[in-house]
Parts: sequence; structure tokens; C-alpha cells
Amino acid sequence: MVTQVSETNDKRIIPINAFNQNIIARIALFISSFHPSIWKRRCLFSSLLIMKWAHSKGLIPKLNIGMREGLKSMEGHAWLSLDGKPFCERSTLRENYPIRFSRSRKINYWYGEEQQISKFASGDMG
Repeated sequence: MVTQVSETNDKRIIPINAFNQNIIARIALFISSFHPSIWKRRCLFSSLLIMKWAHSKGLIPKLNIGMREGLKSMEGHAWLSLDGKPFCERSTLRENYPIRFSRSRKINYWYGEEQQISKFASGDMG
């Protein structure tokens, strides 16, 4: 079942389904596990690998960078989006960064509010 169709740079249409996106995300995550120096930044490395693959297919996803102050330190997440929807994203961490505070042609920067973090820590998500 096709969940998304994207137009490439040369105006070709490529069907992208959830199953294929999950496979691509798993492969990138697996490859990133061979590089111990980036274990704490696997989402960024995986996103860059997927972005490179997507560019080779003529797709131009945007890189998204989310940051917030966590309970003990700064936390972050990197993911890709294509046509305004998550692309090859395995986690739902994007919900932790609801505020877009900057963007360029290729990168969106997101921020998570401290108030949401304290709600999460207290278990009050309703």
C-alpha cells in the first residue's frame, strides 16, 4: 500500500510506502552501529545516510534537528522529512520538538519546551 508519493528533481514520481521506509531506516540504523564514536548521535548519522541515498534517487528530503533541555542534560534528535511528512523515521521523538524556530532551504530547527518535559517527568501527559 502506497502511503506517500514524491516528485523527484527531474519530475519523476516515486511511490514511497511505510514498509520501504522502515527497511531503509533499519538499514541506516544497523550501519550506524558499526561506528562506536557516533553511538550517541546515531539518529543524525542515520539521517545523513538516508539523505545521501535519497539524493541518489532524486529525492530531496529536509534534515530536521530538534533540541531541548532534558531532565539531566540537553537532548536532541535528528530526522528527515519529505513533502512535510516524516521520512524513514522509526521513532516518535519528533513530538518532543513541536516548535520550529528556524529553517533554511535544507534544514529545519525545532525546539521542545521545558513545560512539556516537566509534564512528561511527572506522568501528566493528558
